[in-house]
Amino acid sequence: MTLLAMEAPIKADGPDAGEKIRDAKSQILQAIPPITIDEVLLGQYDGYADDPTIENKDTCTPTYVALRVFIHTPRWAGVPFIFKAGKCLNERRAECRIQFKDSPAASFMFDTRVPRNELVLRIQPNEAVYIKTNLKSPGFKSGPVQAELEVNYDKRYYQFASESNPDAYTRLILDVLRGRSANFVRKDELLRAWEIFTPLLHQIESKKIRPLPYARGSRGPAEADAWINMKSGYIRNKDYMYYGEQVARKSRTRRKMALCDIGIFGIDPAGEAFALNVATKGFNTCIIDGDLDTLKKTKLQAKKEGITAHVTAETDITSAIAKLKKPRRLVIFPSAVNSSDMEKLSELLEPGDVAVEATSDSGTSPDSLNSLKILKDTGVETLGMGIIEAMADERDPKPVLNVHGSKEAYEMMADILTACAADEAVHHTGPQTVEAQ
Repeated sequence: MTLLAMEAPIKADGPDAGEKIRDAKSQILQAIPPITIDEVLLGQYDGYADDPTIENKDTCTPTYVALRVFIHTPRWAGVPFIFKAGKCLNERRAECRIQFKDSPAASFMFDTRVPRNELVLRIQPNEAVYIKTNLKSPGFKSGPVQAELEVNYDKRYYQFASESNPDAYTRLILDVLRGRSANFVRKDELLRAWEIFTPLLHQIESKKIRPLPYARGSRGPAEADAWINMKSGYIRNKDYMYYGEQVARKSRTRRKMALCDIGIFGIDPAGEAFALNVATKGFNTCIIDGDLDTLKKTKLQAKKEGITAHVTAETDITSAIAKLKKPRRLVIFPSAVNSSDMEKLSELLEPGDVAVEATSDSGTSPDSLNSLKILKDTGVETLGMGIIEAMADERDPKPVLNVHGSKEAYEMMADILTACAADEAVHHTGPQTVEAQ
C-alpha cells in the first residue's frame, strides 16, 4: 500500500535509491492514525475450530479481515483504503485495485448503470496490470459491457523466451547480494506499522470480538460487500467475469469452447497411459508437461487411436488450469513434476478442486501424498492413487486402481476412475493422514 500511495521518490534507481524509496514509504505510514475497531470487519470460516490442534472450540480467532484506513496527506485526504485478507477463500491472489468515480452522466446516456473503471495491479498469481473499462456489447446490442485492457508479464515478455519471469524471492536474494535495500522494510517502517495495528489487536483480544462466519471456498462473510460499500463507496460489478485464457472468438459454428474434464500433469509412461485411457472413455483430457516433445508423442499416439478430439496439450501450467472445468480435477504423476511446478499449482488451484497423486505401486507407500501437501494446505482436496497394470510391455486399458483419501474427494473422481479401471477394480481405502518428511 505504501508503494502505491507514496509520492515519487527523489531517486528510483542507483546507489541512493533504496533510502529515498523507503523515506517516501515511511512518510505514508506516519500519516496513518492507529486503526479502531469500528473500522474493521472480522470473519472465521466454518469448521475452523474442528482442527484437532485447536483446544478452544469457542475460539474467536479471525481468519478473515476487511478494514479501512485513511492517509492524511493533501493528495489522499478523504480517500478510503480498504485492506482484505483471509484463509480458505474462493481463490488465492494478491492485488491492488483502484476504483475510479462514476463517469459523469454515463447512466443517463445508456439508461442503465455503467460499471466504474478500475485499475488493477495483480501481484500474484500471474503478474499483470490491467484496466477494467466499458466497451460496446458485441453483436447488435448497444449497451456497455465491462472488459479489460491487460498487460500480462508472462504472455507479453516471456511466452516465447527461454527464460521466465523470476520469482519474488529470487529477486530479493539477488538484491541482498547487490546491496540494494529498496525492497526491504526499514526499522522505522516496521515500528510505525506496529503502532498502527497494535491498539486494534489489543481491542480484538480484550473485547473478544466475535467474527462473522463464512463458508469455506466463498468470498468471505456475506456481510463483507455491504460493509465495504458503506465504508468506502466501492461497488462490485457482479456481472463482470474475467476469462483469462478462455478467449471468446467468432466461429462459423458458434460453438462454445469445450473445457476439459480432467488434467493429467506429468506425462511419464504411466501418465501417458492413464491420459489415453481417460480420453478413450470420452473424457476431454488436458495433458500437461514442460517437454514439448513428450506432448507431441502422446498426441501422435492419440491420433493413431482416433481420440485426438478428446486430448488437449499444454506446456504452460496457467493455460492448462484455465482449460479445466470447475471444480478442477487433476491427476499428478510426481516423477515428472518438480517442486516449482507444485508451487505454481498451489497459486492456481482453489478450495474445492481435487488433486490426485498417481504412482505405479499400490498407492500406500509412506511418502504417498507428500508431494500434494502444499496443495492440501490451500484447501484443495487430495487423493493418493496406485496404478497396477497387468500388461508390462504396452498400455493396459483396464488397470487396477487403489485410491486413498477422503470420501468427498473420491466421489468427485469416481466417474472417471470407474470408467478407466477394470470391472470392480477401483478400491477406495478411505482417509490417510501423512506428514511431510
